[in-house]
Amino acid sequence: MTLALLVSTYRLCNKQVSRCPPSLVHKARVELGPVASLSVSTLPFKLTWRPKVLYLTCRHVTLQVYQIHLFNPDTTKKEMPSVTRPREIIILPNTAVERDVYYFPPADETEMGRIIVGGDPSVTNSPPIGCFVHEQGDLGGWINSSGCQDIPDKRGVGQFTRPLEKFDPEEDCDCE
Repeated sequence: MTLALLVSTYRLCNKQVSRCPPSLVHKARVELGPVASLSVSTLPFKLTWRPKVLYLTCRHVTLQVYQIHLFNPDTTKKEMPSVTRPREIIILPNTAVERDVYYFPPADETEMGRIIVGGDPSVTNSPPIGCFVHEQGDLGGWINSSGCQDIPDKRGVGQFTRPLEKFDPEEDCDCE
């Protein structure tokens, strides 16, 4: 089974929220690759976020984190892709394949990000481990991710459909 993450950002209507469906502002898709099996209670990835960016971290022996912009990237600067990954490779413990891996981004450029590898479920009394990283110095900054895929337009992906008929209490209810 091949996994992918589809991220959609919607703008809600300021007036008449119940009558106006949300409008799609931005969408991005990240290919996560094949998995042999999937348990919904223990997904192989974790999500963290900032106000305009989502971070997806996968269980792996190297840090596999994707920075997914929730809005269209700023086009006034250099061409910025909507899904990026770190340039440098950060090696994690071999047991990180079986543990939850989190990336907590810095609040601003003066702070450091944090990588947390959760406790090992197969070993009792195994505490989480973590480290601080500089996004530019340690991660090498963010570069375009090869896991990003284009989403075809007009396929209904991320679009809300209007109800086909309205509720009619006389037709749709049975009174006994």
